[in-house]
Amino acid sequence: MIAVIVPIYNTEQYLQETIDSVINQTLSFAEHTRLILLDDASTDGSLAICEHYQKQYPEQIVIKHFDTNQGVSALRNEGVRIAGEMGC
Repeated sequence: MIAVIVPIYNTEQYLQETIDSVINQTLSFAEHTRLILLDDASTDGSLAICEHYQKQYPEQIVIKHFDTNQGVSALRNEGVRIAGEMGC
C-alpha cells in the first residue's frame, strides 16, 4: 500500500489537478493507494474540494482538517502518523 500525503493551505486553484494526478496513475488507485489530505486551516474552497473527492473514494481518501494553522512540517508528521495507522 502506498500513502500519498498532501499538505494543503489555500490551494484550491491547483488541488483538483493534484488529486486527479494521484488518482489517475497507472498503479491502481483503489487497490494500492491511500490519499491523505491535510487541510491546514484553509480559508478558500480547498476543504470543499477534498470532501468532494472523499465522497467519490471513501475507502481511499482520508481528510484531516485543522482549525488553526499548524505549518507544513506538522502536517507531514501527522500524515506519516495516519499512514502508519492505515498500514501503509
